[in-house]
Amino acid sequence: FKKAWALPRFCMTLEDMNNHLSNIIKLNNAMKCEVCGEKTIWRCDICNKNVCTMSKRTWNGAKCVLTFHNEEFFGLVRSDFKSVQQEY
Repeated sequence: FKKAWALPRFCMTLEDMNNHLSNIIKLNNAMKCEVCGEKTIWRCDICNKNVCTMSKRTWNGAKCVLTFHNEEFFGLVRSDFKSVQQEY
């Protein structure tokens, strides 16, 4: 977990979260969301990870974006196993 803090993923302040939210970009190809696994065309350009902002074309409050950037969710995201596995 200590090495995970070197990644720009976790947001401790609203300013950090605002920075990530303002860097959500729309892609041409749908990829799986890091949190829920559903297909999404949105990506956090800072983390370079795909995260949902909508659920079936309806704004869901960016639940996956907020969850992904929360330190308490570390280890539960699709790509976290790679980060953890590399350490051992």
